[in-house]
Amino acid sequence: MQFKPRHAPTLFQGRLEEGHPLGHGRSVIVDLAGCAFLPADVDVVVPDDEEQGKTIRAAGYKIATPLSMTLGPGASGSEA
Repeated sequence: MQFKPRHAPTLFQGRLEEGHPLGHGRSVIVDLAGCAFLPADVDVVVPDDEEQGKTIRAAGYKIATPLSMTLGPGASGSEA
């Protein structure tokens, strides 16, 4: 997944981690450097797939769904 922290102009790579002390029982996003981000610290998350998007949304984060996930397989290709 990728996410945009409120303080950064670009997307970061990260993962959703359960049991992180900062989360107090909720999953939090952790970047590649190991820094945790609560929902209030993140503008938007771009999930890798639809199932991950559901999990991220349930953890309290706002997601942006890529167009390819919305349209389904083959949506960006031209089929004759």
